Amino acid sequence: MEFRITGRHLDLTTEIKDYAESAVSTLTRYFDKIIDSHLVLEIEKHRKRAELTLGVYGQQLISRAETDDLYISIDEAVDKMQRQLKKYNEKFKEHRGLSEEEKINLAAKIQDEFIEGQQ
Repeated sequence: MEFRITGRHLDLTTEIKDYAESAVSTLTRYFDKIIDSHLVLEIEKHRKRAELTLGVYGQQLISRAETDDLYISIDEAVDKMQRQLKKYNEKFKEHRGLSEEEKINLAAKIQDEFIEGQQ
């Protein structure tokens, strides 16, 4: 899994990078075919935001968190992604006999359902 991290309005220290990378790397326990991950950390006044995007099977899963502490925001974004990956993995197990094109269509349907559930 390729890991990228971006900081907006903050200097990324090695401590933050190491913490974020170790937190995101735990997600492979829930779905081992993660292609890439991108974590965007942003500070705006007292708000600290973390947005995690994972690429899986031509699909992107996104989770966001906003708190007063950057480390807690990272943890919450990873926890939300963990729940998405569990659901995503269960749907794939239910449909083992599908072709790759059908799996991609199913992944798009799962993401649409998740986005509707967040709104």
